Amino acid sequence: MVTVYVDILIILNAFVNFFILLVTSSFMKENPKTLRVALSSFVGALFSLYIFLPSFSFILEATVRLLCSAVSVFVCFGKGSIIRFIRLTLVFYAVSFMYAGIMLGVWFILKPDSMAINNGIVYLDVSPLLLIIVTLVSYIVLTVVKMVSSKNGGGGESVGLKCKFDEKTISLSALVDTGHNIRDNLANSPVVIISRDKMKDLLGKDFDAFFEGNIAPDSFLFPRYRIIPCKTVGGNALLKAVRIDSMSVHRRDTVYKIDCPILAMSIASLGGDYDAIVGTDILQVTV
Repeated sequence: MVTVYVDILIILNAFVNFFILLVTSSFMKENPKTLRVALSSFVGALFSLYIFLPSFSFILEATVRLLCSAVSVFVCFGKGSIIRFIRLTLVFYAVSFMYAGIMLGVWFILKPDSMAINNGIVYLDVSPLLLIIVTLVSYIVLTVVKMVSSKNGGGGESVGLKCKFDEKTISLSALVDTGHNIRDNLANSPVVIISRDKMKDLLGKDFDAFFEGNIAPDSFLFPRYRIIPCKTVGGNALLKAVRIDSMSVHRRDTVYKIDCPILAMSIASLGGDYDAIVGTDILQVTV
């Protein structure tokens, strides 16, 4: 029988949660603050205390784990669209399952005396000093990786956008692309590439006229309509675009506001992970 120490249990699970959240962030191209990751890791580690309770039924254990995951993801990544939250939670589960698979493999093959599993919680009786050393070494490695990534301009980062057009506001999940440098020639404004579905949500009943390029001169949309030339992998292209009232960029815990940016509709699908593509230029605009 293994003696379970509360301090080691919490430290170990916080340590594991920290790296699970980092891997989740990498897969989802998120960049939460280290403090949020650490806080989420500790909150998740507190749930490990139910290893001391009698074994749960499958349904009850699944419910507790779902609650734990939801809280951890929310604390780490903050609020956003429900689709973003679901995707983050699913990836968090996928990474957790990989870790759990390794731990269960060790458990069933080696049956170590220093390991205990109950209610899906894994406990290893290891030296706290070893955990501290490993954590410090890992922190140094992650710091170096973060410094190198920062020098590369933040490519692959994901930011949240809120776009206001007349009385309509939509929220977007955008990928920061270091190769995206399209700007509006008339006002030298930044151009955001968004999906067709999101453009349709924004324009509503005016979308058909926008898509066909058949906008009446007396229409509210007419002075805002743009044709943006750009270069793509397949060659030159013309993107239908519209100038909106304002856009706020939500990056980590900072909000940038941009007046009168241009939203251009993408010709091809942007994929399922994000609704828009932005350049690094919008991250340099202050409130």
